[in-house]
Amino acid sequence: MKVQVNIKTLASETVTIGLTVAPEDDVQTIKERVALLEPNPFPQSDLSLAGAKLPEGKTLAACGVKDGVILDFEAKPSEDALASQLAELLTSRGALPTEELGLLYTLKHGVTVGVVLQALGKHELLGDFLGKFSKRFSVEGGQAKLVDEKPKDLPARAPVALGKIPEDAAVQALDIVVDVALELPAGRTRGEELSLRVGASDTVGDLKAMVAAAILVPFAGALSAIAFGGKDLPDGERLSEAGVGDGARLAFTAHGSEEALSAQLREILASRGPLSRVDLDNLYCCRYGVGAGEALRMLGWGEKLSAFLQRHPGFWLDGGHVSLSEAAPVVPPCAAAVANRPYLDLHEELCADDFHAKVAEGVDALAALLSDGTFLNVRRAAPGGAAVSGTGVPGAAGAE
Repeated sequence: MKVQVNIKTLASETVTIGLTVAPEDDVQTIKERVALLEPNPFPQSDLSLAGAKLPEGKTLAACGVKDGVILDFEAKPSEDALASQLAELLTSRGALPTEELGLLYTLKHGVTVGVVLQALGKHELLGDFLGKFSKRFSVEGGQAKLVDEKPKDLPARAPVALGKIPEDAAVQALDIVVDVALELPAGRTRGEELSLRVGASDTVGDLKAMVAAAILVPFAGALSAIAFGGKDLPDGERLSEAGVGDGARLAFTAHGSEEALSAQLREILASRGPLSRVDLDNLYCCRYGVGAGEALRMLGWGEKLSAFLQRHPGFWLDGGHVSLSEAAPVVPPCAAAVANRPYLDLHEELCADDFHAKVAEGVDALAALLSDGTFLNVRRAAPGGAAVSGTGVPGAAGAE
């Protein structure tokens, strides 16, 4: 028999899948099958029918599950579960850089640590999360390791009189909203709204790091900007000095460019040394939410990551490995990328401001028709490629 399962993802979205099951299948087996289709690192989850949770030890038939019913699956995020999973990795591998620990977690559980922390309502970096479990983890110089749980004898200390904590506006906690956008050569995209709790003494640079860690924005580096009241704020300025108060709304914009992508790749290579193209792509994905190849396609260039690295100063490719080199060969942009530029410029001149909105509306309507009228389950629609007078423009998402 066939059933539908509504899966609540870690991003609080709902994904519907169809499963062919047998009446004698138990509830735990169905949970495991769902977890394979939609990555879920948390061991605790609920499978419900009409709002009633199904016990793991029973079969579907015993729970009254029949052909065509709709089941609901929801994972139960837990800080302790995440801490235990990270501790397991450190136990088997020893001390690791927090970046490498995050990569290993992604490879093992299928989701990034940033997504898991966001599901827990934690808009913070992995190192900050580990610091809250000081009895289990130690983070020094970017290296994470397990703490020896054996208690140590500490010398007795004389009691210290505590003074009154000053009530300073600089230590005030603020609840703010940040509108996040990505500025690309093909146009502005990825508008999201992020609610954060920050300190009035936090700097604009601190806020940038929090935003980038919360939603993993590509190109969120030196070329990103925070604006308040229509004015860009300098990184070193404190939020209180900029007049940001409780309930304020700010705008975060990451400007996608070749320079930003190159700087991010160079930063990874500088900290890790030579890497294969696959490892470099994976590390970029763990840090910024998309692979380096996908970030390159977002810029609108019709070339692969290897071609980008070969022609960009500062990179050296040798036998499939990428390293930093001031003497890297400089290769002009590929012919396809140069040929595409006039079409993209013409697109910007001809298209109305609501062009992308109309395209998105049409694609959503098509996805709904496919889901309702066929056996297909459309999870998402992503722009990629284009057509200009019948000629394909590789990598030029949104070109008419």
